[in-house]
Amino acid sequence: MGIRVIEAGFFTTVQDGGRRGYLKYAIPESGAADKRAYEICNLLLGNNQEAVLECTFLGPTLEFTKDNIIAITGADMSPSLNGEEISMYMAHPVKKGDILSLKSAKSGVRAYIGFCGGLDIKKVLGSYSTNTSIGLGGLQGRALKPGDFIPFKKPKAKLKNLSSRRLPYPDYFEKNTLRVILGPQDDRFVNADELFNHGYKVITFNRMGYKLEGGHLESKGGYDIISDGIPCGAVQVSGEKNLIIAAMDRQTTGGYAKIGCVISADLPVLSHKKAGDIIRFEKTDIKKTHRILLEEQREMENIKRIIEGKKWWFLK
Repeated sequence: MGIRVIEAGFFTTVQDGGRRGYLKYAIPESGAADKRAYEICNLLLGNNQEAVLECTFLGPTLEFTKDNIIAITGADMSPSLNGEEISMYMAHPVKKGDILSLKSAKSGVRAYIGFCGGLDIKKVLGSYSTNTSIGLGGLQGRALKPGDFIPFKKPKAKLKNLSSRRLPYPDYFEKNTLRVILGPQDDRFVNADELFNHGYKVITFNRMGYKLEGGHLESKGGYDIISDGIPCGAVQVSGEKNLIIAAMDRQTTGGYAKIGCVISADLPVLSHKKAGDIIRFEKTDIKKTHRILLEEQREMENIKRIIEGKKWWFLK
């Protein structure tokens, strides 16, 4: 027993931490766009890297056919249980017959619904994640639709400290600055630092990438290169005023020059940008990025300990 989809929302898919090791076969990682919200959702429920539902702009309406405990993180979609509003970033017991409804996002773009024990679906190439562009993973490689049913896994242990499994609502959804490391083709531009002098407007976006316009990046000899690998967060330049930031379901190789790459710590910020938003870039380097990564790991460990009712842990 598990959840039955009454209304599917705008674009709701099954996601997890991503599909690793298949880039050489032209299969991207996919996974949750906001890895931070995904990880916290699972921490609130005592899960490891279990599957969640990623909801974009407008969330689903779900019926529970079995008791469980849920948590909702990411964009605030005004969740309600049986018509009563419930808090984000908090574990909530649910009963058989309960109805969970999510509305349109008030801030941010993507929300995550997690379930204690996780969802009982088949892994494809080591991951639950859905990539709808190639029809892989999740629920038959597609977004949810009304009438779908997904069973629960059995929780490994009874969830303890339920009252302490809550966190403050975060503030990164409205940020618009992304830190970038220049390269590998920044030498193909007359002045690569021009990237940091302008704002860029989001024109379109999906799980493959974000198309931006603005600024002026003059090339020394054209914007095309011999196709090579594209990491998540790569900032490709397709013209003087056109950028494409690669996202989770991107193609794995491409022939546009990459002036830089958004650091992994800022990809959650990117995941909540929508058409019309203005993005600015801030220059950073490998040394600073390593420090940011360590700080992020320390913060996540401390969040876990807070949820479990333990003392803070400090990383030296």
